[in-house]
Amino acid sequence: MQRKISALLTACFLLLAVFAPQTVFAAGTVTRAQVDEAIALTLNYYATRPYPVNADWESFAINAVGEDVNEYGQGQRYLEILAASIAQNDVGGAMTDYERTTLGILSAGADPTDFAGVNLIERIYNWQSLSQGINAAVFGLIALDAAGAVVPGGAKQTRESLLDYILSHKTGDGWAYSGSRPDPDMTGMALYAIAPYRDRLDVKMAGEAAIKWLSENQDEDGGYKSYGASNSESCSQVICGVTAWGVDPQSEAFTKAGGNVVSALLSFQITGANEYYKGAFCHIKPNADTNFATQQALYALGALKDFMTNGQSRIFYRISYNKEDVSYIEILPGRLELSENTVFGLEAQNQNGNPIGSADIDWSSSAPAAVSVDAGGVLTTHGKGAATITAALKSDATVVGILEVAVLKQEFSIEKLDAGAAGGASHDISFRVTNGGTDAQTAVCIIGLYDKTSRALIEANYISKRFEPGQSHVFRAEFNAPSGGNYEIKAMLWNDWYRGRVLCEAVIR
Repeated sequence: MQRKISALLTACFLLLAVFAPQTVFAAGTVTRAQVDEAIALTLNYYATRPYPVNADWESFAINAVGEDVNEYGQGQRYLEILAASIAQNDVGGAMTDYERTTLGILSAGADPTDFAGVNLIERIYNWQSLSQGINAAVFGLIALDAAGAVVPGGAKQTRESLLDYILSHKTGDGWAYSGSRPDPDMTGMALYAIAPYRDRLDVKMAGEAAIKWLSENQDEDGGYKSYGASNSESCSQVICGVTAWGVDPQSEAFTKAGGNVVSALLSFQITGANEYYKGAFCHIKPNADTNFATQQALYALGALKDFMTNGQSRIFYRISYNKEDVSYIEILPGRLELSENTVFGLEAQNQNGNPIGSADIDWSSSAPAAVSVDAGGVLTTHGKGAATITAALKSDATVVGILEVAVLKQEFSIEKLDAGAAGGASHDISFRVTNGGTDAQTAVCIIGLYDKTSRALIEANYISKRFEPGQSHVFRAEFNAPSGGNYEIKAMLWNDWYRGRVLCEAVIR
């Protein structure tokens, strides 16, 4: 029994040795060189870990220290991962989902007013209520300012209303997500949200009272507790909050017997023998719970770096992304054949395959009577004909991308016939397809059984046939629908298997 206990204790000490943060500085004032060294360690952690940057706060943090998030992907780009996620799951169900994602998109150089078919800024300022409380108001204000958003009259959430909400929902001399006592994390967040408005007397008074509270409620080692636990995230948020107000987090007010808030934060960085976590920050020592802790620590170091250079941190306002010089524009997809009265969204990318937001492009059409295109790159077909769509870079009109669009008259029709005899779960259905045009054409008819809930294709029948002018043909299909569930049968007509241009509107039974 004694041997088992000894072995267990040895294992525990080994784990502590692996995960325990090992600082690279002595307690005291942290220098710019030490800040840069800590940043480099964390960036190396993101560059070498076995999975890509896929979180909005990671994108924001990497940009906050002056790096390009698109170079930290292990072969996968953050924006591509995000676009795929939005296409499948939308942005989220909470106001803060849109606020956080806006900061990530801006940091990666894309446009949150036009990303994956979603205008996140519009969603934010038209959010129905602040039912999420102080967190939603704080990051709503930050998101609008970061994007330099123009908020229209009649918006449900404006800068003024969000600021007033923050000021009217203080907890003592600071702010808290919940409870009756200020919390250092929420106080820091509120401080950097309201900092751009400190010329207002009420904002100035609230901010100065909160900074004083943070100084008076600091631990003796320079760190902070939240919900009773000393942790790195509280240090990170305090650093971001006070530097946004031009206050030195290593000044006398934020230095206690055992150090200051910056030295306290760096004491959470893992710099020892564990190569997997080296450069990351732990949440609570010596726990290697690094996810949120590392994101927040890196952008806090970015705020500190900005303060050391400029006397104030502005990492949250009008996010600076060092965009690539665009020398080439490609419009996706490469060529289009569309039917009349069709709406289609276009995308533009630069020579490196990175997206170019519509805010940076002037869209135009050579034949708007046939095909028009709006400022967001959404084209609408009006009548048979052709047009050249041009995307010109606003900052350099000589850099253009071109897309040829052909609009074809809808000449085919599908007529649903009565369902034939069927037994049990079997369904027998027929459709008549007619070529109403003056030219012979080949058409592919696809009749599919779909699950209406999941949109999954259960079974399909298809045939390719050449139609002479005026010719009709009846396509018949029989399906065995699974027991239970909710299903529909859809008949579709395409010009061929490869380009898949729709010849007429689908018919659903």
